[in-house]
This record gives sequence, structure tokens and C-alpha cells, in this order.
Amino acid sequence: MPTTKLVELSRHKGQPYQTEQERLDLIAGNRAALLLRATTSDQDASGCSVVSLDRGAHGTEAMFLVGTLIQSGQAVILRDGSSQPESSVVIHDHDGQMAGYRSFEFMDGGVFLSFPTWVS
Repeated sequence: MPTTKLVELSRHKGQPYQTEQERLDLIAGNRAALLLRATTSDQDASGCSVVSLDRGAHGTEAMFLVGTLIQSGQAVILRDGSSQPESSVVIHDHDGQMAGYRSFEFMDGGVFLSFPTWVS
């Protein structure tokens, strides 16, 4: 996804809100700011910026934004060594007794992104 999209989203970070949409924009802005802070100056073979995320709360928040952008078609997935984006992916919501998570998989198998969506 273009860095400009993240910068645009991050402008909502810390803004007061009155409506539900403004609240959702604030959450997306906070997540975008986390993702921008995790972006390194390194680039992969496709010219995409490399992001270094931990698996803690901040990493999960940023991954949730990435998942949302993939679902809405605002981010694409490039497999290692490919310059062509994946035409489609499979998204699964998994619910257990104590927690749930969302996984993003290639059409021919293999999870490339997953993160928790809820815990009880």
C-alpha cells in the first residue's frame, strides 16, 4: 500500500470525535501511526518498504489495519520474488472458547497474516 495512504490515515491520530465514523477514523489513524513508526528505510526486491513489527499489542494493532486495508482492496499482497499482486486471498475468522483470530491465506494455501480479533 502506498505510504501516502498511511500518512493520510494517521492525520486522524489523537483527534477528538463526535460520531462513530470519527471514532473509527481515530482508531485507524492510531494504527496507521504505529505502522509508519515500524516502517524501516529498507526495501524488498519489489521496492516495498520493510516493516518491523513486534507480536505485542502495538504489532497486533498495526496488523489489524493491514488486514482491513487488504480486505477493502487498498493494499495488495506480493509473494516473495513476485512483481504481480495476488488476485485474491482467503480470509478466515476463527472462533474458540477463549479467543478468536483472523487469518489471511493464499488461494493455494499458506497463511501470510494472522492476528487476534477478540479474547474473553
